[in-house]
Amino acid sequence: MTSAAVTDAEEAAAQARAVYGERFVDKARRVQAQSPHGRRPGWAVRPVIVKSGDDCRQVRAPAHLTHATPKACHI
Repeated sequence: MTSAAVTDAEEAAAQARAVYGERFVDKARRVQAQSPHGRRPGWAVRPVIVKSGDDCRQVRAPAHLTHATPKACHI
């Protein structure tokens, strides 16, 4: 890699950190190190998306259609 490419890659990484914050892998390691249960077998951090203050019916309708479509098509 040329020095310009390295600089561009470093700049892109810095921008990503500024926009998205800490990488999930780094955050999981930090939380595990700070947790009193972090050394237990099977201990893990799982990414979860939580919706709040939103009309969850918007999510339920497509989920219902996805579930009902195979039945309608006899798949």
